[in-house]
Amino acid sequence: MEEKIEKLLLLSRWLLLPMLLGMVMILVVFEMSFLKSIYDAIVPIAELEKNALILLTLDSIDMVLIAGLIIMVVITSYKQFIRPFGGSANKELPDWIAGLGGGELKLKIIGTLLLISSIHLLHLFFEDKSDNMSEFYKGAIVQVLFILTAGALSLLDRNKENND
Repeated sequence: MEEKIEKLLLLSRWLLLPMLLGMVMILVVFEMSFLKSIYDAIVPIAELEKNALILLTLDSIDMVLIAGLIIMVVITSYKQFIRPFGGSANKELPDWIAGLGGGELKLKIIGTLLLISSIHLLHLFFEDKSDNMSEFYKGAIVQVLFILTAGALSLLDRNKENND
């Protein structure tokens, strides 16, 4: 009986696959949205002001970071929880992903989320709405809390490595 339960538990990892494929579909939709925003900015380029260009750049960086985060999570989750890549697929993996473990992934995700959060704060700061400052301050408080949490997680991970 125990053997059947263990086999069922191991097979349950394949339930992640549709979720990971869903993340790939989200990435495709994200790509289309990115291309649309670039196209929408290029068409009226003569009327584009400096602040609008800065905001477009921040939005583009934000989208690239989120896309990278999706790729990092999809590839690493598949590799760690479903099955390792084999053959030619394993050779195509970048070195930084091939050796990425759970702790390193967590720190990369936290770093990426901090960058995304910082970009959102910059976006709020550059918008010309005076009533937006309260949102900026709320975002800044959340950013500080997020930095403290990231620092604490990083210290915990470092302590774990030192104890191993």
